[in-house]
Amino acid sequence: LSGTAAVLGLTAPLVRDAELSLPPDLAGQERIFAICAALGANVYVNALGGRHLYDPAEFAKRGLKLEFLPEYQGDPASILQRLHDSTPAAVRDEIRANLN
Repeated sequence: LSGTAAVLGLTAPLVRDAELSLPPDLAGQERIFAICAALGANVYVNALGGRHLYDPAEFAKRGLKLEFLPEYQGDPASILQRLHDSTPAAVRDEIRANLN
């Protein structure tokens, strides 16, 4: 993931949850809350398909804003195929356009 982000010129900190020393029995929404707390987050963004997994009221109780990525409007091919067929700049621009 970090290598692909670098090729695309996208910068964002990447932290594995294993680096956070969370209790191994934490799962689901509780694990997300613990990760957000460990990172000092106040917004959690999930893929669109995860709407049924999380309770927005529970996030709000914990001072977290729950957001979902919009439905992706770009080429659905894998990132490897996209980088083979197009330039990193074009793929990056498409990704950014889908976040607005």
